[in-house]
Amino acid sequence: MTETNSNLETDLLCSAKAIAAALGCKPRRIYHIAECGRLPIWNEPGIGLVARRSSLETYFKNREQQALERGRR
Repeated sequence: MTETNSNLETDLLCSAKAIAAALGCKPRRIYHIAECGRLPIWNEPGIGLVARRSSLETYFKNREQQALERGRR
């Protein structure tokens, strides 16, 4: 196993259940969020819903920064 494969294995969340567990919510909410396109989650043919932990972390860091900047205005 190469380092790239190892990173992918730990970074990739393959199912609404896995994504929900990482975010602390229920799988049904993940399906709704994916339908609305609010988070970097996509439907991969043959796998189902997938997301990268790193992309979700980046998304939430950016949202946090935006919220903090709005609070300073």
